[in-house]
Amino acid sequence: MGGEACEMTQEVKVFVKDRQLVLPGQVLAEGALKAGPHVYKDGSKLRSMKIGLASIRENTISIIPLRGGYFPRVGDIIVGKVIDADSRHLLLDIKSPMPGILPIKGGTRIKIGDTVKARIKSFDGISHPILTIRGPKLGKVRNAVIFDVEPMKIPRIIGRKGSMINMMKEIVGCEIEVGQNGKVIVYSKDPAKLRLIEEALRKIEREAHISGLSDKIRNMLEKGVRNANIRRKEA
Repeated sequence: MGGEACEMTQEVKVFVKDRQLVLPGQVLAEGALKAGPHVYKDGSKLRSMKIGLASIRENTISIIPLRGGYFPRVGDIIVGKVIDADSRHLLLDIKSPMPGILPIKGGTRIKIGDTVKARIKSFDGISHPILTIRGPKLGKVRNAVIFDVEPMKIPRIIGRKGSMINMMKEIVGCEIEVGQNGKVIVYSKDPAKLRLIEEALRKIEREAHISGLSDKIRNMLEKGVRNANIRRKEA
């Protein structure tokens, strides 16, 4: 979370700033502060119960939870939509409380409304995440459909060592990429394939906690491919 913002009085130490993004279990303060909503006491320490924004009011510290939001982490690959631009920066909606900032040079072909695949270059938990599109398969997303899923379900969609997402690619026969912020890119123009992939994503979201899910998804996809007479390779 970058450097800790430690404010001290005789009885209280506060380790976060107001409106700072925090994680479950993170130490927020120590001493004679009251625990507000979504904060619990651990001895003399106050810890967050949720991913959310710290709220410090007088002698109380609480958390405003993120509902289905994304907590940026350095190195994450994300997918965002350009919502504003000037001569030096693009502002991207990345499903986080704070938009991402993508520095640009003159002549960029990315504009407002475009979808961009980028990597989180830096983030201190307080200011806007800084993005980069330097790297393989990063940049403007073209000829694809984007599906939104819950960010916390992304590990299940990817599967152990990529097992789930690779299975989906193989059975349905199209390229799929995943953003850690809850965006799934499907490179296909075939409505039957897109419908089948979306059904699989929704099933994973609903049943992420159920054992044997990989076999269920495999059976569902194989049946769907047969019923829709889907060609594995697209023209």
